[in-house]
Amino acid sequence: MKDETERWLDAGARLTRDPQARVPCPACHCASLAVHDVMGARAMERQMVCPACGARNWLFQTGVRSPR
Repeated sequence: MKDETERWLDAGARLTRDPQARVPCPACHCASLAVHDVMGARAMERQMVCPACGARNWLFQTGVRSPR
């Protein structure tokens, strides 16, 4: 079984490929992650938050535009 860190990495990879994907929370598995993109001058920050347990993590990508 994967540990929580590996599940977050998998979730981030899935959401990089498809930001609209329904990805279960790596911490509680009770809800799908909510995704919010925040554009900066040089990078995009993708915030992943579980609406059920409040667990959160971030991805930072440089040289990209928001796919939404």
